[in-house]
Amino acid sequence: MIENTRISFLNVKNLKANLVYSKFLAYESDILYLSELWCKQNEINLIKSLDHDNKSKNILFKSDIDNNYKKGRPFGGQSWVLNKSYIIIKHEFLNRHLSYIQVKKNGLEFAIIG
Repeated sequence: MIENTRISFLNVKNLKANLVYSKFLAYESDILYLSELWCKQNEINLIKSLDHDNKSKNILFKSDIDNNYKKGRPFGGQSWVLNKSYIIIKHEFLNRHLSYIQVKKNGLEFAIIG
């Protein structure tokens, strides 16, 4: 039921520096939206580590950093971490600060903007 859905949002401000808390939120939440990850595209394994058992979550990730970027870490990057009991109907990363997901569970469809 939707009444028992735990949804969390966090501006991470560097996933590497806040990985422990981000993992806690991913574990405790049914749906989690993270922004300002500051992760490169090739750091997908860091994002996948948010799923504590590597099989209970669906993870959507969009980096805003090119793998060839050498100077510091620019802001940006988004991720959705959802329990697999939520069917992802549609999602889109609209720009570096905005995205949405449309999901379905128990016959109920809803959209969340992050």
